[in-house]
Amino acid sequence: MPALLERPKLSNTMARALHRHVMMERERKRQEEEEVDKMMEQKMRDEQERRRKKEMEERMSLEETREQVTKLQGKLNSLQEEKHQLFLQLKKVLHEEEKRRRKEQSDMTTLTSTAYPQGMVMHTGAHLINMQGSPGGHSRHSTIMADRAKQMFGPPVIA
Repeated sequence: MPALLERPKLSNTMARALHRHVMMERERKRQEEEEVDKMMEQKMRDEQERRRKKEMEERMSLEETREQVTKLQGKLNSLQEEKHQLFLQLKKVLHEEEKRRRKEQSDMTTLTSTAYPQGMVMHTGAHLINMQGSPGGHSRHSTIMADRAKQMFGPPVIA
């Protein structure tokens, strides 16, 4: 068996110094643990604050996004309504244009149908031929056309 060794007995000053050293080490360790605990608590508070701010921003962002979606939906609806109104206006204008064109065409048909019974004038070179005029070739239409032919072509030149 191992032999027991006896330590020399510590003096009072040495025992007090050792006791003080042990107590100071314990106090230092306790303070370090408290500092670590405080740092951990501070980290936890900071993390919670960060999460709360992030959540608040996301909530605000979500609300802002909802508002933007609502505004854009309203704008889309108004633009669709405007498009519809413009399309109706276009249809109306095209319909009126078609009516006007048909009326002009019918007026032209009416005018040309009244012009044909008076006589049909054809220009062949320097002579005007009157077709279907009054007897003797004296119709007002042919006289006007002959005057017009003289203005345009001048008297016939015979070489």
